Amino acid sequence: MFRIQPEVIFRARWIDTSLQIEFEDCTVRGLGKLDSLVLFCCSAKIFPRESSLVAEANLSLELKSESAAVWIPRSVLQSMGEKALQLIIERLEKRCQTGLLKGARGWILKYG
Repeated sequence: MFRIQPEVIFRARWIDTSLQIEFEDCTVRGLGKLDSLVLFCCSAKIFPRESSLVAEANLSLELKSESAAVWIPRSVLQSMGEKALQLIIERLEKRCQTGLLKGARGWILKYG
């Protein structure tokens, strides 16, 4: 089992009424020897609706170089990648939910 630890640096900026989040530096740890071969990319946007906030994200997990992982069958790599991406999403959601909810509530109270 993997214990995925994404480390991200991101930049957030307001565009009209939405908060745009661009991940600038993303490192994924916990994949063993594949750590240095994995490239994680993400961009997200948070915007208001009637009485809620909506978040949309585009994520990808790719190998930087297939040559180093040729010995692993493609189907196994794809399965590992899908599982790793799901674990990354779960980890980021857990880390962000508390902070984002606090920040959003504060923002709504201040400006709403």
